[in-house]
Amino acid sequence: MHLVAALASRCRDRIDDSREWLTEAAVLARRTGETNTMGMFFGPTNVDIWRMSIEVDDGDPGLVVEIAQRTDAAKIPAGVRQVFYYADTARALARIGGRDREAIRYLLTAERIAPQHVRTAAELIEPIRVLLDRSRRQAGGSELRGLSERMQTS
Repeated sequence: MHLVAALASRCRDRIDDSREWLTEAAVLARRTGETNTMGMFFGPTNVDIWRMSIEVDDGDPGLVVEIAQRTDAAKIPAGVRQVFYYADTARALARIGGRDREAIRYLLTAERIAPQHVRTAAELIEPIRVLLDRSRRQAGGSELRGLSERMQTS
């Protein structure tokens, strides 16, 4: 419930309220540890992945990268949660800039996990376009161009 409330607060442009709900969820997650009870995969890892999703657009993309560095998405054996970890990290890296190769690697990892999600994710179109534009100005970018074509964003 804390995670849903955090997302609802974010949707209402109340990022501070969202962060409070996430803090409450994190406290509870530390007590429960990693669990897959009722297929919810609630625990510190899942709370961090939700925090990343909430912070990437309306909050602090640097914090998203920081969380990603300390989070092991493989602790959650659910591709849908892992794909958000990789996609949101890529989005944050694209917003920060200067780490485009890493952002592309995260996008391609997300695509390997759940191609149907990545190829239809509206929130990935803009970061891919930004990264693609930057890669056209630099050497490389063939993997990103391939992903862009599979998403039909070109």
